[in-house]
Amino acid sequence: MEDERPMEMIRVHEERLYDREAILGRDTASVFPSQSQQAAQASAESAKAALGASKFVSEKQLEELRAQRGDRVEDGAIAPDKPLVQVLAEAKEAKEEKFQAVWQSMKQGKNRPLDDDELEFVNEMIDRERQNDSRQAKEELQELEAYRQAVQAANLSRVEGIRVSCMFQ
Repeated sequence: MEDERPMEMIRVHEERLYDREAILGRDTASVFPSQSQQAAQASAESAKAALGASKFVSEKQLEELRAQRGDRVEDGAIAPDKPLVQVLAEAKEAKEEKFQAVWQSMKQGKNRPLDDDELEFVNEMIDRERQNDSRQAKEELQELEAYRQAVQAANLSRVEGIRVSCMFQ
């Protein structure tokens, strides 16, 4: 044992695994496929093909993904997908802006609410129309009553004419 040679030390490096969603964010391309961009979808599909169905990736694979996608948007590489919360917030803001634009056009167009002066004018017109309708109805009733009296007078004169003629016979 006198010939003991020192044994060479070998360093075993164990790769750590990282949660892909925790580090890179949720993949919105799978949540909203119609809204994802073509390039982001292609890179996401290539990453899935390279990684398989595993949720966890090694440090090397994570570095490769970061190199493909870019660490930051400022790098000029393909921007990482936005977190789901941000996508939903942007959709909500866009919907609210669209509603406000429609509401503003309604206020300016023919469907806008009436001002006080316009409302007063419309009410006056409605009152005039009601007065005209009631006046016309009264005139029609008076004319109808006059017609009935004329018919009754004509019938009465005919009946009296028959009586008078009956007396002479």
